[in-house]
Amino acid sequence: MNIKKRPFLDSNQVDIATRTVRAYKHRFRYDILGKLLSYGRMSSGEIASYLDLGESYISEQLDILYSTGLVETDDGVFFTANESKLTRVKESVDSFFSDDTSF
Repeated sequence: MNIKKRPFLDSNQVDIATRTVRAYKHRFRYDILGKLLSYGRMSSGEIASYLDLGESYISEQLDILYSTGLVETDDGVFFTANESKLTRVKESVDSFFSDDTSF
């Protein structure tokens, strides 16, 4: 094994990908994304009432999802799921396991 070779992955891109997948896999953020995909444009208050959670907590979770690009907002009040980004994340994760599942 040649340990002098540098990794071919950009560490900044790996960090962004890690934060994005972590944002997605969180139990309540996953539920938030599900509501946005099902119902479309929603406010944090609407999401909070569906999930029976505090609006401030939902706002915090939406901030995390927004920072990773998994949700979008025009006005900071109403949010939508970024379906194209979610599709790319799903395809990336699927491709990670498609060639070799011997992890």
